[in-house]
Amino acid sequence: MLTMKTLAMGAALVLALGAGTAGAQQKLTGKAALNALIGNTIVPLSPEDDGPSVYLLPNGQAKSSYADGRPGSITGWKVIDDEFWFCFTITEPGSKPDEFATCSNMDVTGDTMTILGVNNYRAPMRIVRGNALK
Repeated sequence: MLTMKTLAMGAALVLALGAGTAGAQQKLTGKAALNALIGNTIVPLSPEDDGPSVYLLPNGQAKSSYADGRPGSITGWKVIDDEFWFCFTITEPGSKPDEFATCSNMDVTGDTMTILGVNNYRAPMRIVRGNALK
C-alpha cells in the first residue's frame, strides 16, 4: 500500500538520481548541432588558435574576423551528407572564393563546438549567441 512516507521516499530518490545528471550536457551532432550554430558566432577557445571568429548566417553565408579586427577569409558554410561534414568557403582578398575548401566533422556540447580532424585533431570553439562580430 502506498503511503505518504513511501511517496516521499520515491520522490527523494527521483530527485537524487536526477541531480547527478542535471549538469550533464548532451552532445549534438547532425542537424541538431547545425541548429545550435546558425545565427551564432564561433570563437577560438585556445590562445594558440589564431583562426578567426565566424558568424554563421542562416543563408549559408558567413562573416569572419580576427581578434585584432582584421577581416577573416571565411565567407560561407554548408553541410555535406548525413555524416555532417561542416565546410567553409575561403576567400582571400583579391581572389575568387575557394569553394568549400575546408571541411571537417564536428559536434556541439553546451556552448562548445569541437572541430574533429584527422589524427585525433580537435579544435574547440566557443559558441557565442548572436553576432559577436558587430
